[in-house]
Amino acid sequence: MFHAKQEYPAQKPFRNLPNARMKMLFDKKEYSRHSAGIFFQFKTNHVGSKKDSSRVTILLGRFCWLFLLILVLLALGCGPYSFSGSAATHLKTIAVPVFEDRTAEFGIKERLSSTIIDEFTRDNTLKIADRRTADSILLGTLLRVEERAGVYDQNQTVQKIRLFLTVDMKYEDLKKKKAVWEAQITQFGDYTPPDRQAAIDEAIRKIANEALNKTVSGW
Repeated sequence: MFHAKQEYPAQKPFRNLPNARMKMLFDKKEYSRHSAGIFFQFKTNHVGSKKDSSRVTILLGRFCWLFLLILVLLALGCGPYSFSGSAATHLKTIAVPVFEDRTAEFGIKERLSSTIIDEFTRDNTLKIADRRTADSILLGTLLRVEERAGVYDQNQTVQKIRLFLTVDMKYEDLKKKKAVWEAQITQFGDYTPPDRQAAIDEAIRKIANEALNKTVSGW
């Protein structure tokens, strides 16, 4: 009894796979390609964000430099008398009576008072007024006039003499009945004998300028 040989169907090639399986393989390829595209896009955007942040940093740096420059210009615009403020805006006028004198010198206290008045007139921050109507007053007393040898030549002969003036000053707010500042000021001038008056005038100018600075500073 013979058995008929059973034949098996031939294997179908890859291209004959069911459509569902082919579609799955194709979808996998598309997914991989699509994912790669998303990753590339993300990397590109990340690089762009770095460029944007760099631009923002540069702009902030330029703004800071500009702000500092404005502050410097404002500070320079305050003028030569911009120190720690002692003046008050409610004070408009000042009286400068002739200073008292505790020395044996003649005429120095008058020239000192007159030079201080000239300085305030030139500055024009406070108007010179009579003591009875002024908002403030600058009082002073000439305490000392001293002379010291300043410059010697090769033979130890004095070539220049340095003259010192010391003045006690007090600036008062007459509206509020209080002292604004009080100080003892010493300044000097050099002269070659016998021109002593030149040294006195130089010291007086320095004292007048210092008194003005102390009074109008902060305006």
